[in-house]
Amino acid sequence: MPAISPTKLRLQTARLAELYPQPGVFVRELHTLLMLYADNTHRSGQSGAPSALIEAYNISPQVMRHINLSLKPMVERDPTRTLDLCDALWAEPNLEHRLLACMLLGQMPITQPEPILLRLERWTAAVPEQRLWRTLIEHGMTRLRRESPQLVLMLVEEWLHSPKINFQQLGLRALIPQIEDNGFQNLPAVFLLLAPFLRSCPSHIRPDLIELLGKLALCSPNETAYTLRAALGSADNPDAAWIIRQVLPRFPDDIKVYLRQAMKDAAIKG
Repeated sequence: MPAISPTKLRLQTARLAELYPQPGVFVRELHTLLMLYADNTHRSGQSGAPSALIEAYNISPQVMRHINLSLKPMVERDPTRTLDLCDALWAEPNLEHRLLACMLLGQMPITQPEPILLRLERWTAAVPEQRLWRTLIEHGMTRLRRESPQLVLMLVEEWLHSPKINFQQLGLRALIPQIEDNGFQNLPAVFLLLAPFLRSCPSHIRPDLIELLGKLALCSPNETAYTLRAALGSADNPDAAWIIRQVLPRFPDDIKVYLRQAMKDAAIKG
């Protein structure tokens, strides 16, 4: 990987930022800049990382951070041009261009959230790359998550109700940064969204559900245990006991006792 001079990189990203109002030129010059820092020695599967499913320059995260920081003032100042640039970046079949599109979208003011939601829905329908999924969730929804969590829950509900497994996975994963936000107060809505999956959960999304429940057990153990107990006591709940056993180690000792007793009682009644 080429050596990075912070001073030189700042100058390069500042020049790139000047092209903000010209999406087509910006995209072309971004390719040129990324080629300067491309890791041409990278091979698929190195360091245990999954192979990129679209073209990637495999540059250092430091370069992406500098590019993003250089553009940050423009995002707040000119949201319309930001959306135009996001669209141009996403249209490129290149990992770094799409990662940057996600980052910019997540910094957009949400005074008019519809264009942001539209792009989230459109982009998630065409994302084959796990790193893009993570960036969409972690960075593409940043301000939406912080300033309008109800809209995030509406989007998650749509994903969870989709018949497609990958959308259900996306919905579960999108809830994790939401519940980890210290300002988030609507856990009952989260438990309501999860209720059907606590009774019966497709095998492909079980790891995502268990990870999310583990986070909930840490931040709100009593509410989580109550919700799991309710699932165990409901009709048609083939997976409830298995789910509780998987997440049980994340609870405090007194709640472990409570849930174990609930499973014993359910087994006797069953």
